[in-house]
Amino acid sequence: MNFRILILALSSLVLLGACATNRIAPDKEASSARSSAWQQRFIQISVLFGRGDKSGDKAVLEQAAGQCRQLLSEIDRSLYPDDWGSVQNGLGVALTSLGKLEEGTARLEEALKAYGETIKIFTQKRAPKEWAAVRSNMGIVLTTLAERDNSAARFEEAIKAFGDVLKEWTRERMPQEWAETQVRLAVALTALGLRESGTAHLEEALKAYDEAMKEQTRERNPQQWAGLQGNLGRILVKLGEREQNVARLKEALKAFQNAWNTFVQEFEIDHAIIAAQDIGHVEDLISKFKP
Repeated sequence: MNFRILILALSSLVLLGACATNRIAPDKEASSARSSAWQQRFIQISVLFGRGDKSGDKAVLEQAAGQCRQLLSEIDRSLYPDDWGSVQNGLGVALTSLGKLEEGTARLEEALKAYGETIKIFTQKRAPKEWAAVRSNMGIVLTTLAERDNSAARFEEAIKAFGDVLKEWTRERMPQEWAETQVRLAVALTALGLRESGTAHLEEALKAYDEAMKEQTRERNPQQWAGLQGNLGRILVKLGEREQNVARLKEALKAFQNAWNTFVQEFEIDHAIIAAQDIGHVEDLISKFKP
């Protein structure tokens, strides 16, 4: 299962269980019993979701989303806000997976609304890590919507969401999640930068990739590191072309060579071929460069 999806599904369960003793309902014993029953049902929904997400089975994902909606209809938000918010989060996760399997944007828009409802309950002040997890998923959905709608505004919303995430998922607290968020931020910044004539967003994307590689190192994950080197190279090529700067092109060449060397060493032949093509392209640009 996709790491992001798994984290959000698990965070829904964690929230549902961890908040069980913090209810507004007056009858604590009855409240605990209801919460336990909801938690068991949500576990079943999460298992169902995991099966649908892994197999790409829309019917199973539809069933998971439908069961989330049914559970939401049974939970009184005013009495059990944390349970309600957790299931909203689960609904958003299911809708996100459905949206990835479809060409339109309706499911993704629904997912965005579900996440928006979730963070009304799990605010940055009350539950900063969980808030950040939901903001991360919002950023991913917004990036996908931006790509499908070719919307600069959506990319800017995604960039804002990932910036929010980094306030809580710091390198010191959550280094792996911090690095993954830096990559997602870089992807959104790159996409926005390519749609503009300037270089500011592309420069920011370079910085985000550089930050990510402080954790996603060649030693820890060579294939991932090589992929990031390739991304760096493509940004540097674009900057070199826009600035008419051969130094940028030479930096791009070095990045592509790093990627090629690592992919070859890791026997990632298909990726090595792409890196070799990138090397050939940038060498051609350098040979034709006229200052």
